[in-house]
Amino acid sequence: MGRVITIAPLQLGPDRFRAARSAARRGGRHGAGGAVRATLVVFSELALTSFLPRWAIDHDALLEVFFETSMPSQETQPLFDVARRLRMALCLGYSELADEGCRRRRFNSSALIGPDGGSIDGYRKLQLPGDREP
Repeated sequence: MGRVITIAPLQLGPDRFRAARSAARRGGRHGAGGAVRATLVVFSELALTSFLPRWAIDHDALLEVFFETSMPSQETQPLFDVARRLRMALCLGYSELADEGCRRRRFNSSALIGPDGGSIDGYRKLQLPGDREP
């Protein structure tokens, strides 16, 4: 028989960082009546920023506040800590700003965080929602 993985999908409200930590904790705890806790908590796409602004921002400095430049960052480290403390994996969708040589690029990314609180892997989609570039 294969290994059983219990997955808890999560949707977040307006206070995304606080909600993310709280939701991860809830997903990793035993439920009422001894329900099995989640082994993997999956956050929605771009969970920390919604789907970016719903209006055009043409000034890079204003737009870049919606992006993470490192993972974990100071703001997202508590999610990695929750994963380690509760020994569960997290799949976290976020917007990423990456320096690639002389060019900065934006990605709709996903990070897989292991039950030890370390980063396992990541994935970058090529298109951002509402992006004007092909």
